[in-house]
Parts: sequence; C-alpha cells; structure tokens
Amino acid sequence: MKLIPTAILIHVPDVPVGLAWYQRAFPQAIAEYLPEFDFTLLHVGDFTIEIVQADEKVREGKRGTVLYWQTESLDAAMKH
Repeated sequence: MKLIPTAILIHVPDVPVGLAWYQRAFPQAIAEYLPEFDFTLLHVGDFTIEIVQADEKVREGKRGTVLYWQTESLDAAMKH
C-alpha cells in the first residue's frame, strides 16, 4: 500500500502576501487561480499548494493546514 502526499491547503492572513512568499520559496511553481473557489494553487511538480484566506472559522498557521493524500486503495489505507 502506498500513501502519497498530493496537496496541502494553507490558510493565510493575506493571500497576495502568502502567495508571493510561497512563489519565492518555490520559484519553479506554476500558479493557477480558481475563481469559482476563490483560491490560488501553486503546482510544484506533482504536488499542489492551495493558498486560501484565513477567517474567523479557520485561522492561519498549523491549525488551518490540511494535507491531502493519494492512495491506490482506500480500504487498504483505512485498514493500515
């Protein structure tokens, strides 16, 4: 069974500032804005960084960060 991290959702207090920071950290990243969801993705190879606005429901920092995983078999991953 393989578990592969594929994306991370990061809440930031200021999206343009956060986006600029991550673009400097990963200069090879390709930015993609999704207007229907109002957030920006940074594609870093096969990995995606999703940058969204922090709010009262979900604050910035590690509490608002979500890591998404890919697996070949959800059943096997759940048993693991």
